[in-house]
Amino acid sequence: MNNRTMAIFDADKEFVSEFVNYLVREYKKDYEIFAFTSYDSLKEFAGERHIDILLVSSEVFENKLQELDAGQIIILKDKNTDKFEEYKSVFKYQKATSVMREVLECVEDEQRICNGHKDVKSGEAKIIGVYSPVSRCMKTMFSLTLCDIIGESNNVLYMNFEEYSGLRKVMNKEFIGDLSDLMYFYMQDSEKMLKKYNVIRQNYGNFSFIPPMIYSNDIRNIESGYWKSMIKHVSENTEHNVIVLDMSNMLSDIYDVLNICDDIYMPACDDFVSVSKVEEFMEVLHERNGGSIADRIHKVNMSRYMCTENINTNINSVVNGTFREFVKSCADETEADDFG
Repeated sequence: MNNRTMAIFDADKEFVSEFVNYLVREYKKDYEIFAFTSYDSLKEFAGERHIDILLVSSEVFENKLQELDAGQIIILKDKNTDKFEEYKSVFKYQKATSVMREVLECVEDEQRICNGHKDVKSGEAKIIGVYSPVSRCMKTMFSLTLCDIIGESNNVLYMNFEEYSGLRKVMNKEFIGDLSDLMYFYMQDSEKMLKKYNVIRQNYGNFSFIPPMIYSNDIRNIESGYWKSMIKHVSENTEHNVIVLDMSNMLSDIYDVLNICDDIYMPACDDFVSVSKVEEFMEVLHERNGGSIADRIHKVNMSRYMCTENINTNINSVVNGTFREFVKSCADETEADDFG
């Protein structure tokens, strides 16, 4: 969805190979990644394609690089030096996640200056909630699969509000900050939050996500009004046109947050206890004059997938198997994939 170009220029072939593999794995949704170990090949490429971000090792930097069609040059320096004061720079020899965190901060600083702090887009994203009063009903697996399906034709952001989400191990990723950092910056300064958002946000499959909070008290202690306003701010000021909220009762007022959702999926099972929980939730919802919320709820029967074989399998086999077909049929029924 995003055709921005990022090029890496470094004579160290081993470093380039490892770093590019990381970038392609984690950022192919945001950038087209190209690597060069010689100036001539880089110059030839720049003569045909605009380079939005050029990462250049301090060891191969030359002033003539300024003549290339590159929007922003960032130096990958191997030691502390004041030699490149006119350029943004990051330390090359650290974890790839740390290098990219600093690179993205440099990019965001430059974009804010160029754009005069203007919003990224006008209009709000469609907000889809996934919530259930029933535990252990594959709600998160449903949410992730839904994001991946909708993300085939939309720019989707996933946000998880569960206690102990397990996503770090499920996705096998190293997280750079999480939702609590985002909320902290939002409370301090919404512009700072947007800068932090672009650093924290990661990609998985066809969608982006904000790593969930680690400590449950961080979720419990934040009033629902702050969550609503922050989600709306992200909706209005980022490139996403769909936001999927994977919600739980850790939110201080689940009804209040559900009220900002355009559509709500409620995964549950058809056993007596599960049905009773859903009915009780709906009764309380109506007592709170939540009729308009109830009209947006689409109940999803997960019973056929609640067997040990499906629950214990790895995430990719579930997201891409028959379960994906099932979730797609749910999305089709509610026209959740039609955001035109």
